[in-house]
Amino acid sequence: MSGVRSSRVRAAPALFSDEQAAAVELARLTWQKRNPAAFQVEESSSSDESEVEEGPEEDEERKESDHRPAAFPWRAEKQPVQQRAFAPPRLRRAPPPAADTPLDFFHLFMPHDFLQSMADLTNAYAEQRHAANKENAASAAAANSAAQTWTETTAQEIEALFGCLIYMGIVCMNATHDYWAEMTRQPFVADCFPRNRFMDLLRCLRVSDEEPGNDDRLAKLQQPINTLENTLLRYFYPGQHVCVDEAMVAFQGRSKMVQFIAKKSSPTGFKVWMLVDSDTNYVVAFDVFTGRKGREKEAGAAGKVVMKLLDHLPPHCNHVVAMDGYFSSVQLCEQLLERGFYTVGTTRHNRKHFPKQLLDEIDKKQRGEVYGGRRKIRLSSSSRGRTRNPSTSSAHARIQRR
Repeated sequence: MSGVRSSRVRAAPALFSDEQAAAVELARLTWQKRNPAAFQVEESSSSDESEVEEGPEEDEERKESDHRPAAFPWRAEKQPVQQRAFAPPRLRRAPPPAADTPLDFFHLFMPHDFLQSMADLTNAYAEQRHAANKENAASAAAANSAAQTWTETTAQEIEALFGCLIYMGIVCMNATHDYWAEMTRQPFVADCFPRNRFMDLLRCLRVSDEEPGNDDRLAKLQQPINTLENTLLRYFYPGQHVCVDEAMVAFQGRSKMVQFIAKKSSPTGFKVWMLVDSDTNYVVAFDVFTGRKGREKEAGAAGKVVMKLLDHLPPHCNHVVAMDGYFSSVQLCEQLLERGFYTVGTTRHNRKHFPKQLLDEIDKKQRGEVYGGRRKIRLSSSSRGRTRNPSTSSAHARIQRR
């Protein structure tokens, strides 16, 4: 090929070691600019210890993260924590109405106006189904009895329906029709409702207004949830010790919110986060877990659950919150302590910011054995695989931050 050769010459490719050295040097200069005082201390200490000048290999091994202080420095000395006394808020509350019977106690949490709104929503939904079946003659012939022969319901009938549902939760049958069957008839339910009327109420029962386009999985239950949240703390305030844990509502149907926890008495169902008073087992607040199918995993979700439940309690009342290893972490204990909540519970040695000094002690112990104070404690088989240390919180720390 003839022609004049170009004067441009390709430069030699840069070596990987040279690029790495340049990146390390750039990081060192950046850190020197941000922390000039610390850099001077490092240079003086290195020159005093050795007269040998360090080469490029030693400079490459240094990283910017080596100069940062640890997020949670720990020490082995025990410091007693001066726990403040429990100071519940002094709020003016209206005295609750007389609750002499279980029905009166039920009405404290489900007022009559809420039951009336449920009856109105149920009647409106039944009318919509009846109108839709009239427009389509083909579907009207195969429509159920609820759409054809519907009788308007009342708040008293909705109240009786709730009573039968509670009874069915105590006396369980294989099928709903068994409560009216000849061999397994239950007078409490069969004498209260005819079978067809009971099934019609279940088909048309509505408890909340449905907003079109709402993708919230709890949209149909939002009104009773709001009613319970407003009434739980109206008539009772918890004591100093409260507990955060999950509970299961048994359910065997199809739903995106169904969860499975093998160790629970009802392993399959809906998972509900609960804040409970430890002395009375009274539910102070709750949050229904809607599932994570089709959604991305959220970082720090367990700690956000605890913070959301404790938002129902006023801060700086010195409550003691108990939790298991699924929720507890150093960051969460620090955040709760700033809001005036003490924490106590189990912890896991593989959790972030766990003190490295305790890892050697954990390796020496057998499975199921933990260290509590100055004596060794043997736990049951249910606690295997986790390290139980009730003093891992910011308020009861055996190894505390400097």
